[in-house]
Amino acid sequence: VVAVDGGAVSGDVNYRVLLPADRDEARRLFAALLDAGTPCLPGFCLDDVVRQTQRGAIGRMLNPLPDVAPYLLDSRLCQFAVPLEIIWGESDRLFPIECGRRMAAECPAARLTVIPHCGHMPQVECPKLFRETLEQLLNAPPPATKAGGDAVGK
Repeated sequence: VVAVDGGAVSGDVNYRVLLPADRDEARRLFAALLDAGTPCLPGFCLDDVVRQTQRGAIGRMLNPLPDVAPYLLDSRLCQFAVPLEIIWGESDRLFPIECGRRMAAECPAARLTVIPHCGHMPQVECPKLFRETLEQLLNAPPPATKAGGDAVGK
């Protein structure tokens, strides 16, 4: 399994920010998601983000904001008896790298690879480096089972 910025995990995340109500809130959301060196989206794109998040999958899941615990991936990815590759954008401030480190530590056979100067969406923000990283990981031996972890495949 390859997880890119791992998904929803517990921590100090205000999930309400994923539902921006206006252009300014969308701008702040993308400032937290993207590397500081990445240009901000133009206003008309931010307006579309506002429209789409309210009625899209994130909006349906979070509006009204429920208890998000059932949707979090804490320890859930590790229930599968397969190695886990985790690719994380170093500059993601909404789901900081500590979330990826915790996810990797919880799983018996996981490897965390950090992409520098990328945010929450490295496949969009740094596509060439993301593709190269993914190809290297898929061509490398899988992550080894950690001491004390269950053997992969059991």
